[in-house]
Amino acid sequence: MLITGLLFLFLFAKIIMQLGSSAIFNSQSIITDIIFKKISYLNYSGLVMFLVNLLLCYVFIDSKTIYSIGIALILLILTIGWITIIKTHLKFLTSYFFYFILYLCALEIAPLIIIVNTLKV
Repeated sequence: MLITGLLFLFLFAKIIMQLGSSAIFNSQSIITDIIFKKISYLNYSGLVMFLVNLLLCYVFIDSKTIYSIGIALILLILTIGWITIIKTHLKFLTSYFFYFILYLCALEIAPLIIIVNTLKV
């Protein structure tokens, strides 16, 4: 329960920081659209994770193939999501390219690295 609460708090804080930075750069509508699309693709991948978990628990118990297909589908959904977001807002992202790279490193990649390092304990 503590881990779920901390994860929820982290995601909530991340969205608040994204909305705060959009207010600073005067681009609320674009950033709100990007956040909505990103959360939508994360929800789609969550549905795939749920279905893969159901299949692994009740139908194909300990199947490496289903596990691999699930990971491939999740990565495909997330990749398509990011490519779609970048293609849709390419003009906006090129005008703020430095801030986009800073955002990717600080709010997308760094938390994943911290989580992976914490779980390796």
